Amino acid sequence: MTAAPDRAARAAADIDGKLAGALERVGQALRVVLGERARAEGLTPTQAQLLIRLASAPPPRRLVGALATEFDLTQPTVSDAVASLRRKGLVRFQVTAADRRSRPLELTPSGSRTAKRLERWKDPLIASLAEAPAERREEAL
Repeated sequence: MTAAPDRAARAAADIDGKLAGALERVGQALRVVLGERARAEGLTPTQAQLLIRLASAPPPRRLVGALATEFDLTQPTVSDAVASLRRKGLVRFQVTAADRRSRPLELTPSGSRTAKRLERWKDPLIASLAEAPAERREEAL
């Protein structure tokens, strides 16, 4: 009698393992697509991710430390990426009278335009997903 539950448990674990593998492959494919878009803009993938996040994050989340935590990067890595983005004229430190030690980042006009172009990196994926029937998309969630 225990053979059927054991078989069912193994089958469920096998499906879970396959699903985890598929999600990892999808994540890798998405990183490749974003990386290609970033290089087309003359940026690294990290710089592209920062620009995209800065376009929508509130000021407390536009601090170097907060961005490092969010992307699971070291603060020096984010600082280096920010320095490069500043040299390219895409970001600047926001001037705040309230706390001169806290310096949120903000996009320059050029940075805003670049971020908008970068945000379209997922458009082909969305178009592809839209071709699937709504029921299938809901099942996938």
